[in-house]
Amino acid sequence: MRLEITKRAGLAVRAIAVLSPVGTRHKAADLAQVLGTTPGFMNQVISPLIKAGWVQSVPGPTGGYALIPTTTDLSALQVIEAVDGPTSTGACVTEDRVCDSTAPCVLHEAWLAARSVLTRTLARTPVTQHYDDAYVDQSVATMTAKPAAPAMSDPPRETSPPGQTSGSTIGVTP
Repeated sequence: MRLEITKRAGLAVRAIAVLSPVGTRHKAADLAQVLGTTPGFMNQVISPLIKAGWVQSVPGPTGGYALIPTTTDLSALQVIEAVDGPTSTGACVTEDRVCDSTAPCVLHEAWLAARSVLTRTLARTPVTQHYDDAYVDQSVATMTAKPAAPAMSDPPRETSPPGQTSGSTIGVTP
């Protein structure tokens, strides 16, 4: 049994966390890199959030994506449903048909109870606090970090005179 959200909804939840707190702005390419996706797919992730009025897109060289100030109490369920649509479709989990109390399947009551607990929990989960500060700080650091220096072509070698051990000190000789 698999209970999961789509990749797009998962990225949207994470994007809201990275764009927190309100007032921070990130370019699509940087946001895509942090979230481990492509800039092209990032547009598909962010578009429903813009349409819902939670994220703004600021054009131009200093632009990017930013949270709208009223988004501080968004729930995971709100974001998931904005991206993927309603979580309750009435579809049966065992058969290709509508499933309700008038024509229930064998798992109807159990699935209804489990779904109720899950949606209540997602509704109480604030997205802007979904990840701890360390995750958001690491994400921002990744976006603003300068590229690493090129790797050296030769591995480090011992610098001690022949016959002596250097302990743990390793240097590079020309």
